[in-house]
Amino acid sequence: MGPGFNENLSQLLGFHQLATVSCALKLAEMRRKGDRLKGDVILATHICPNAPTQPHEPVAFMGSPVGMETMNRYEVDPAMDAILSVDTTKGNRIINFRGFAITPTVKEGFILKVSDDLLDILQWSTGRLPRVVPISTQDITPYGNGVFHINSILQPAVATSAPVVGIAITAETAVPGCGTGASRETDIEGLRVTAWRWPRPSRKGNAISTMSGSMSCSSAYTVR
Repeated sequence: MGPGFNENLSQLLGFHQLATVSCALKLAEMRRKGDRLKGDVILATHICPNAPTQPHEPVAFMGSPVGMETMNRYEVDPAMDAILSVDTTKGNRIINFRGFAITPTVKEGFILKVSDDLLDILQWSTGRLPRVVPISTQDITPYGNGVFHINSILQPAVATSAPVVGIAITAETAVPGCGTGASRETDIEGLRVTAWRWPRPSRKGNAISTMSGSMSCSSAYTVR
């Protein structure tokens, strides 16, 4: 999926891709100023100028000219010790607030507890109580298997043994990500401020891994 204008809907596309590129620019600025992280951060995304729409309930989704297996092959790097997968997650009726939220940690087919460190950073950067996406086992199975998925936010977990956390861009109502006026720059900025802080030291002095699938990142750190 990527930024462009859909022929059926007048909307700038690629919300999570823009967030990924924004994080890359912030990391480059930090490095230029001498603020270097102890681990590596890998960012990967798919930018397509002609992304199609596809049917989905309750609202239409953005599609892709390539399959999820191909996306994972290029976006999920074996060097990633942990992954943060950023995705627009507005096309549902179970996340009823505007902003962004994280998922529980997913690893090798298991949905684990929500990371306390990531909850801390989420509430510090937003000034609000942290929000968590209610995922199911279906959401961590491969796309195309015939079962319902909230979206593709946890598809990187299918292709790696590393822990994966989703960071979802959300809305109060069900909004098609491809719809007119659906993307807001202020939401992208809020997500960027949160995401680039995740390699920073936690409250116990440990470093926190930065991760992603649509913004695939890695470091040598651990998430408790």
